[in-house]
Amino acid sequence: MKLSITSDNLKVATTRLSKVVNPKAITSILQTTKVTFDNNKATFVGTDTETTLTTSVDCMYDGEPFTVCLMLEDLSGLAGKAPSGVPIEMDIQPDAPFGVAIRVGRAAFNFKGENPKLFPEPINSADFIAYHADRNLMTEFAWAAQFCASSKVEPFFNGVAMVIEKGKLRICSTDKNALYESAAYEVESSDMKHRLIIPKSTASSLSMFKGGAPVVVRVHPSIDINASFEQDDVTIACRLIDYKFPPYEPILNQQPKGSVTVEMSEFVNAVRLAGIALGSGTEKNTIEVSFQGTQVHMKCMNHEHGKEATSTCECINDGDGDISARFNQDYLLRCLNGLSGSCRITHQASNRHQFVMQEADGGPRYLIMPQNG
Repeated sequence: MKLSITSDNLKVATTRLSKVVNPKAITSILQTTKVTFDNNKATFVGTDTETTLTTSVDCMYDGEPFTVCLMLEDLSGLAGKAPSGVPIEMDIQPDAPFGVAIRVGRAAFNFKGENPKLFPEPINSADFIAYHADRNLMTEFAWAAQFCASSKVEPFFNGVAMVIEKGKLRICSTDKNALYESAAYEVESSDMKHRLIIPKSTASSLSMFKGGAPVVVRVHPSIDINASFEQDDVTIACRLIDYKFPPYEPILNQQPKGSVTVEMSEFVNAVRLAGIALGSGTEKNTIEVSFQGTQVHMKCMNHEHGKEATSTCECINDGDGDISARFNQDYLLRCLNGLSGSCRITHQASNRHQFVMQEADGGPRYLIMPQNG
């Protein structure tokens, strides 16, 4: 069986698959991509058992459909070294069903394959309810993934929540120290409600969706087991985390004790300047932030090296008094880097003080917990 595929198309496919396939996976079959050739199309499938990615590119083959499993690392190396636009010719020998002879110009290669029957079964998304979502939402998933943590006791920390209700879709993630909630996105959907948890690895890979075309999100109408995301010739499917994401909305929507408005670029610069005293590799990465009248005062102390740094910026204080708290500088900057322009910071006094940050005209919300003491 002979066919041909351009180096550019092969590179597109392998680049997408690299988001999911681990070349150092514990079993060799998970290091491969399953490729099906049929009707001048090459369909590539890769998985890490948690997330499955499927993508199709054009090729030249009009024979009977056939499937082969090849090491993604081999194909990626071939696609990277072959000149742009050069056809890559493949020959599947009947007496060597798990291997492929490949020729690029005068160069010849023999790649060892795996038995396609050993490849994990794809995640089925048939008969699912479809939601049409804005492509920009997919980049929000990737952003939210950085707020996940690893927990065997509370699995909801391991993924990103997808909340669908009344034609609106929000995403949320938390690692106990900080919480992220996206803006509400319109989705073309039914009146069904879903509260799903997407694995962190899946959420990170969704950033590959580009362009203006909407992304089709599919979930089962009654059993929240699997979900898939589709745009044009790319489908990413995953097994959902079987756990309930806690109702975080009441925490974000508490009556604030006080609030201030700051220009985010000035605030971030002040936080970074005060952090100079911490140096690199400092374990006690603490910054004290005080909102006093019309100014924000930042202070970092490095007792080990006898260093101290302070900085200030302007603010509008809408509360009844001053606000002061200590934060881990890294956690604070991680939230601040997602905001821009004029932003409102509200202080909520519950069992433990917490701060919610949001741009003045709405959008994503960040909750950060201060350090004790």
